[in-house]
Amino acid sequence: MTVPCLLTCCLNSKKQNVLLDTKGLHIDVIAEDEKAMTNPDKCAVLCQRLKKQYSAHMTAVHGLSLAVSEGECFGLVGGNGAGKSTTFNMITGTIPPTAGCAYVSGTDVTKEPKFGYCPQMDAILPELSVVETLRLFSKLIIMLDEPTAGIDPMTRRQVWDLLMAMKSAGTSIILSSHSMEECETLCDRIGFLSHGVMKGIGTSQHLKTTFGNSYTLKLTLDKLDYVQYGQIEQLVQNQFGTGPSRTQRDSIFMLFSVPKCALRTWASLYREVVAFVDANPSIKDFMITETTLEEAFIQTSQENNGITGIVVEKPKVETPTIPNATVSGAPDEPTATDNRTDLETNKNVASSGV
Repeated sequence: MTVPCLLTCCLNSKKQNVLLDTKGLHIDVIAEDEKAMTNPDKCAVLCQRLKKQYSAHMTAVHGLSLAVSEGECFGLVGGNGAGKSTTFNMITGTIPPTAGCAYVSGTDVTKEPKFGYCPQMDAILPELSVVETLRLFSKLIIMLDEPTAGIDPMTRRQVWDLLMAMKSAGTSIILSSHSMEECETLCDRIGFLSHGVMKGIGTSQHLKTTFGNSYTLKLTLDKLDYVQYGQIEQLVQNQFGTGPSRTQRDSIFMLFSVPKCALRTWASLYREVVAFVDANPSIKDFMITETTLEEAFIQTSQENNGITGIVVEKPKVETPTIPNATVSGAPDEPTATDNRTDLETNKNVASSGV
């Protein structure tokens, strides 16, 4: 059953009612919304049902709620056009939200934004005094929009070390990233954003446990034998209910996705695999791993949005008529998702605090 919640919030000094339809939202996302709406104390960054709508058929962010605690590092993960940069732009006050409110250290960003500035070059400005420079750059809250995109691995590690040191000093951090490794390394919690909707939120382990629908079983054979491949595949399918191997038959390694079920815990699966390997001498070694964060994200992204009011339509494109001519090879029609991607191209690096 859908239970709409009502919030009266401020937007450009006006009162505006914001309705949230919980249909299709994960229970963790609903809990985050309730936390943001009812218990905003000690939140470094607070988003209350932020929405950004550019047109009747183009909504970049749908009622996003987020409560980032002091000293927390929060990661926002999403594909191109997911709404990450639009969310950052609303939090920093770069663009106004269509509905909802954002607060940084308890201050409404539409009334009194308090953001530092991190330029790409010439960070030390000669016109500023030491105190003014510290006031501009040294902030308690940092927002990073894909901070390590396009840099080499060594520099990326140095950025990670710096961010972890700042987090240890009590700095709150919000970052967006395409790198699951980066989010798992730096972030206390992670949010999955897809088509402007928060699909999942929690720790890395919680997300993998919640949205992972299978374990990965890797078997190492004692030799390369094509007949043996078929036998092992059939045995695994009979034993664990999984399909054929995902590995081409040119290696001694075989990979299987073992589906999760209520009766199969991690411990019981391990015992089951040990017994299976012992009964098949042709298997030299095995390894069981949980669903990766990337696989969990893909799982949530492939699910139907299920949110009332989300409409993604293809605009009609008329093909010109040329007399006595045949038109072929017409370009593909642009989609609303393509437009959203164009809106997500701004890369911001901003910091905020008191």
